[in-house]
Amino acid sequence: MNYYSKFLNIYCKRKEIVFLIFAFLLSVNTFSQILLPFKSQMNGKYGYINESGDIVISAKYYKVNPFYDGIALVDQGLERYYINSTGKIIYKPTEPADLYDFSCGFGRVATRTGTFFIDINGKIRSPKYYGTKSFSENLAIIRKENKIYAINKSFQLLFEIEVDVMNLGDYFGMFNDGMMPVKNINDEWGYIDVEGKIVIKPLFRYPGRFSNGYAIVRDLKGLWCVIDKTGKIIYELKFDDYSDWPEYQAFIHNDYVVYRPKRGIIKVVKLIENIDKEFKFPKLSNDYDDNIRPKLLGEYIFYDGNTFDFDGNIIWKVDKYFGRDDIVYYNNYILIDASSNEMQLYKYDGTKINLP
Repeated sequence: MNYYSKFLNIYCKRKEIVFLIFAFLLSVNTFSQILLPFKSQMNGKYGYINESGDIVISAKYYKVNPFYDGIALVDQGLERYYINSTGKIIYKPTEPADLYDFSCGFGRVATRTGTFFIDINGKIRSPKYYGTKSFSENLAIIRKENKIYAINKSFQLLFEIEVDVMNLGDYFGMFNDGMMPVKNINDEWGYIDVEGKIVIKPLFRYPGRFSNGYAIVRDLKGLWCVIDKTGKIIYELKFDDYSDWPEYQAFIHNDYVVYRPKRGIIKVVKLIENIDKEFKFPKLSNDYDDNIRPKLLGEYIFYDGNTFDFDGNIIWKVDKYFGRDDIVYYNNYILIDASSNEMQLYKYDGTKINLP
């Protein structure tokens, strides 16, 4: 079960759900139209609306995924397949298979007899492999003859990655900002670049994804910190109320790191100048699990119902905020948990959009 299916299952357990707009709010399709999933009050199934709230694809699916590269994964009963932005089926597997969201123009299909890639027209484009990762930054990781290779979008072998094929780890397989984590036999993580060269030696227990030249990592001593692409520690994160990794409690944007050291407090650190600002916000949500997290919204920060800039100035607030689940942001549209059974959709400037 992938992340979006788990996210959907959480919402399906709630009573009296009116609408679900799912995960990262869908990419632009071939007509430059943004499609947003919704749940029908009439039949309880899912379809897609446009940014004006008009129904584009009728509610006939049991589950839906975001659109990527103009293609989305949907479930209709026992069948799971890909559709395009008009609702047309572009690929339906003929044997039991796990399907993965499109990335870099390709969808990944894993069957009992092997894993392969299809294009946006549903055409099989690659040979079968015995294991793959989805494309990232126009590269994919595949397993062939008990070895691990990087391939390009023409499915040519570029270089071999010398790792234990039976113990790759959860963080292996995706390039971000030209870097991908790899680990040694001692479960210590380092990074390679897009040419397969080791650029940061294995020095970490947790290897975060690189963004804008920085990554949040945990070193062998348990310290959480920000490193640059040479592996140099730029900033140490100080969490007051967490003894372990506070997952999703921090993010990097340009040369800033934003994190929540404790409830109600957000720190914004400009890494280049080492300027550390702390902002305190009143509680808006009615959550009880103390799991509110900061979220990047374009050039703003969202935290517990407040949207503010990197200087701490509040730009706009939501009317109410439940806060138990993550908010959703894509392409200047924001989905907010307003209550246990109510979802609200906003534009980037705080304008509320009425759902059908």
